[in-house]
Amino acid sequence: MDKANSVKNKLIKLCNEDKIQTLFFDEESDTLIILDLETIEYKGVYIKYRDKDSIIEINTATNSLKVNNNGKISRGKIDPIISKNLDRVAVEKFNVKKLDEDYFTDLEETIDDEISEIHDDKSREVYQTVRETLKEVHDKNYDKDFIIGQMKKFNIIEKKDHFNLERYVGATKVKYNSAKNKTTVRNDYNFKEKFEFKDVVSDFNTGAFLEIVKNYYHKRAYDKRRLSLDDAFIDPYPVFTHTAALGDKDKGVKEEENN
Repeated sequence: MDKANSVKNKLIKLCNEDKIQTLFFDEESDTLIILDLETIEYKGVYIKYRDKDSIIEINTATNSLKVNNNGKISRGKIDPIISKNLDRVAVEKFNVKKLDEDYFTDLEETIDDEISEIHDDKSREVYQTVRETLKEVHDKNYDKDFIIGQMKKFNIIEKKDHFNLERYVGATKVKYNSAKNKTTVRNDYNFKEKFEFKDVVSDFNTGAFLEIVKNYYHKRAYDKRRLSLDDAFIDPYPVFTHTAALGDKDKGVKEEENN
C-alpha cells in the first residue's frame, strides 16, 4: 500500500470516529478557505499538516491528496466522505460574520445531508453484502470453514439466555440477535434495516448455522482460557523443585571445599 492510500484510510477512520476536526486544531497545520472571488461562493478547503515524517496536502475543491514522505511524492483522490467532512468543519469554523451568514448556515446543512447520504449508501452496500453472504452460506451447504471465516470478523456478546454477533464496517453496525433470529444493519444517520434469515433464503437451515457458530466461539473461549492458564504457570525465575538435586548440589560444594 502506498503512502497516499495509507493516509486515506486514516482520514476515513477519523471521519467514522467524528474526529476529522483534529486536523484543523494542530498548531502546525495550515488551512485556507477556497472561495469564488466574484460570487464569494464556497468552493472548498485546503489543509496542510504533518503526519510523522510526511507532509499531507488536501484540497476538497479538487478532491486531491498529495503526500510528501521525505521527498517521495504520492498523489491520489480523496473519497467524498472525507471531502464532505472537511468541508463541514471548515464551514462551521469559518468566520461567517464578514460574509453572508445565512448562506453558510444553509451550506452547513446541505453538507450534513450529503454526508448522511454517503453513509447511507455505504450502509446499503453492507446490507446487500450480508444478505449475499447468507445466500452463499446456504449454497455452500453450510460449509464449516466458510462460516468460521465469516465469524472471525464478528464479536460475540453473551447474554443471559442468548447471544449477539456484532461488527462495524466503517460507520455501519451489523448485529445478529440469536433470540429473535434477526439481523440489523444500521448507522447513526438514516439507514436501518432488519431481516430474518428466511427473508433471504426461505429454507435457510438456521439450526445448522448456529451450531457451527456456537461451537466455534466455545472453542475460541476455551483456547483463550487455556492460554491464560498456561501463562499463569510460566515462572520467569529458575527454581529447583527436586530435593535430590539440591542435595547433589550441596554435596558437590562440600567435596570442593574438602579438596
